[in-house]
Amino acid sequence: LFNDLYIFHETTPKSALKDMQDLCMELMIFLDKICQKYDIEYWLDYGSLLGPVRHGGFLPWDDDFDLGMLKHNFDKLLKYTRKEIKENNLEDYLIIKDMKKYDNTVTGFIQLISQSPKLPNMLACVDILPYEYLKNDDNLEKEELKNRISDQVEKTQKEFLEKEYFKINPVEANEKLNEIVGIVPHESDYIIPSAVNLRPNRIRIYKHEEMFPLQRIQFENHKFLAANKEKEYLKMTYGEEFMKMPKKIKIHGRMPALIN
Repeated sequence: LFNDLYIFHETTPKSALKDMQDLCMELMIFLDKICQKYDIEYWLDYGSLLGPVRHGGFLPWDDDFDLGMLKHNFDKLLKYTRKEIKENNLEDYLIIKDMKKYDNTVTGFIQLISQSPKLPNMLACVDILPYEYLKNDDNLEKEELKNRISDQVEKTQKEFLEKEYFKINPVEANEKLNEIVGIVPHESDYIIPSAVNLRPNRIRIYKHEEMFPLQRIQFENHKFLAANKEKEYLKMTYGEEFMKMPKKIKIHGRMPALIN
């Protein structure tokens, strides 16, 4: 029934959810213009890629944008987005945050947030997740490489967390995790989310040619950057049946703030 309703019929959000999606679209257009102006590459990630591929735009229940970006672009994005917010007198309405982890030392992700000057609540949001290049010296198949990294992350994170290593020396702990995972500072054949965000059994790895060169795909009335082979990207993220509706739908619960 869900497949029939959400894929083969037109379903449109209403009321607060529609308002939130409209705000998210304004944020995304603003961010896309900044990235074009300052030569910063990003790509649609998670549901923000699944939405246009399966539904032609937002997932019918979604309330934010998720983007991916190689780590070296993060500093540029923070610098120039803050510059554009200030120059366009948007400081009461928009903020961009470098969301730190492990004693506010290591970057987890970036958020561009829409807020009201009257309320401290988040009204809409774009999450930007860091990605890194990954070595594969043993020439493993992608699935084998993913499984090996999953085991390494599970063992290492358990050891680090039990000894509170991340709290004692977060930078050194993150560098050690990068080394164990196989993250390298130069271009390579594989791309993976930054180690600080990795979770065992939820490892995603993409081949360079699956990602680049990036392409613009239709998202409602706009076009945004996405992986070169978006369906291969979605298979790694959601599995072979990504075009089917899930049995469970996850939501953020941000609408009460917007309603207020």
